[in-house]
Amino acid sequence: PDDAPSLAAAIDKLPAAGGTITVEAGMYPGMVVISKPFVKIIGVGDVIVAGQVVFRVCATGSQLRGVRVRASCAGGAVDLKSVTGDVVVEDCDISNDASAGIVFEGCSGKTEVRRCVVRGCKYDGLGMHMLKGKATHTGVIEIADCSFEDNGYDGLYLGDPRFQVSMLRSQVRRNKRHGIFVRGTPLEMRDCVVEMNGDKDIHRESFMLSGGGGQSMAPAMSAAAARRRSAREVAEGNLPEGWRSFRTAEGLTYYYHGPTGTTRWSHPNEQESSTVAAELADAAGVSSLTTDAGAGAGLAVEGDVERSEER
Repeated sequence: PDDAPSLAAAIDKLPAAGGTITVEAGMYPGMVVISKPFVKIIGVGDVIVAGQVVFRVCATGSQLRGVRVRASCAGGAVDLKSVTGDVVVEDCDISNDASAGIVFEGCSGKTEVRRCVVRGCKYDGLGMHMLKGKATHTGVIEIADCSFEDNGYDGLYLGDPRFQVSMLRSQVRRNKRHGIFVRGTPLEMRDCVVEMNGDKDIHRESFMLSGGGGQSMAPAMSAAAARRRSAREVAEGNLPEGWRSFRTAEGLTYYYHGPTGTTRWSHPNEQESSTVAAELADAAGVSSLTTDAGAGAGLAVEGDVERSEER
């Protein structure tokens, strides 16, 4: 297989139908965007991704295995954005000192989280909020042999009734607020331990749905709605002109643009940052994900030839 100088370059080298990236021990800083289907990133040894891992809408069938994700970003350390199912995250150690661990935004289909530790996040260990997507975006999250501990808000926040969640042989401990906050999401648990959390081990609330049909499920964020949710303004130094950031009582950050009156959940610079990352990956072996000349030697790219022929 061909070697690649960075994770971004390795993903770029894969064919359109995906493939496998084998990552040897080392530090790989920067955002990693999985924007192709059937991409498998497999760590061998002590692999640290010092940045956010984002699964985009076209990352169906992708897998992240055997890495430590150490993020400091506004979104989830592992962020699934509108992915249509069959995503696997396994044997990973995940933390985010600026926000949540694993975040689902407008996804559908099936996601499996196996043998992962999610700890030390500023907010939720796993957050599933009714932020994006349509009423038809339904799915299943299967969690097995995982640990959610020492997170700054809830171990798991399950706030999307379109999804069903099952937990097997997992532990939820020492989270600052609730162990598991269930807001309308069907939850099935077996052989799990939920204990020593700051408020309630399992807290349940009903979910009040506004809108429906084919319309967006994102909540309206008028000034009155923000007051009702006890949102407060928070300072962020890197906002574009005209943007302000607010944090809800649930610990979610959203952004308000005064000149147009629009709101969004993702950072105003997020799309721009993703584009810059993609451009860097396209440059001749130059990427912000590369630490030293030897880092690329730990990346091997294998195109999925059989799957390419099938498609």
